[in-house]
Amino acid sequence: MVVVFLWKLLNFIVMEKIELNAGESIKIMVNGRVLELMVTGDNSISVNDNPEPERLLTIKEIVDAEEGGFGFYIDMDGVSSSPLSRFGEHCVDAHTQLQAMKIQALAEIMRIADYYNEHYADGWEVDWKDVGQIKWVIIKMFSGFHVSDYSTSMFGLPAFATDELAQLALDNNREVFEKFFAV
Repeated sequence: MVVVFLWKLLNFIVMEKIELNAGESIKIMVNGRVLELMVTGDNSISVNDNPEPERLLTIKEIVDAEEGGFGFYIDMDGVSSSPLSRFGEHCVDAHTQLQAMKIQALAEIMRIADYYNEHYADGWEVDWKDVGQIKWVIIKMFSGFHVSDYSTSMFGLPAFATDELAQLALDNNREVFEKFFAV
């Protein structure tokens, strides 16, 4: 058994004592970054600064988690700043109901991509001017949804840092992508 002491940065005060056995791990957040500490077979500690999430969030969970922060909405006057609302209370205006559903779905997909890239890909940001940067997008073809890599985009679709994140976004939020590609 190994005893791990978590130290408060800069002034080295013990925050918490945790006992772990070989093969066990814990996840902690330090300065907004998730770190996974694992005790190895020789009782040393390995640190993984980019652990895989146990499960990625759905759009409902993302919206509810960000409630009270600030975002933007579309109304007759254009784009306005507003406190973010709970899931089901966020809305947009459009000419037809199908257009409104597509705009809402696109906004939700953009929010999913931003959240996944920020929280599960170390803050990765898409750079459409960098043709060397691989971007992963979700497209719909006759045979169904596909995760595809692009170095540039002519589609204007939200991008993910990895194909795994894009696939998990699709798996966890299929109804949002179905709504977007329905029109």
